Amino acid sequence: MNVQLLSRKGFEEKLEGLEDKQLSVAMLDLDHFKAINDDFGHTAGDEVLRSLEGVLTGSLPQEAIIGRLGGDEYAVALTDTPAEGALILLEEIRSHFSSRPPTPSVPRKVFLSAGIASRPPHAESVTDLLRAADEALYRAKSEGK
Repeated sequence: MNVQLLSRKGFEEKLEGLEDKQLSVAMLDLDHFKAINDDFGHTAGDEVLRSLEGVLTGSLPQEAIIGRLGGDEYAVALTDTPAEGALILLEEIRSHFSSRPPTPSVPRKVFLSAGIASRPPHAESVTDLLRAADEALYRAKSEGK
């Protein structure tokens, strides 16, 4: 059974119920997604998003929480998982997704960037944890993935 994909609101509500748990959060973003829409059309862009969603929901453990935050941005939360474990899992997903073109209508590889933060040590509150993961994502994107 695949993991459920939640909206931003659903994702945040699920995290609020985990205030007392060890938690790792990864923010994910498709690199140069606007160029995919520009070069191949919005229908092809939607297919790329569905491909990524399929990889996420099919590859993550059942207890993972996945949210589409908007556009091409996603978040993954893993309970009782330290940063190192989350990093290994997300690197496997990133590598798998980026190893081949995601759909027949987009004949080039599409790359994924991710930023990970954990509680502890990166934050105490869910809000601060999400902010730390988002900052890590933008560092990854600016430093070459």
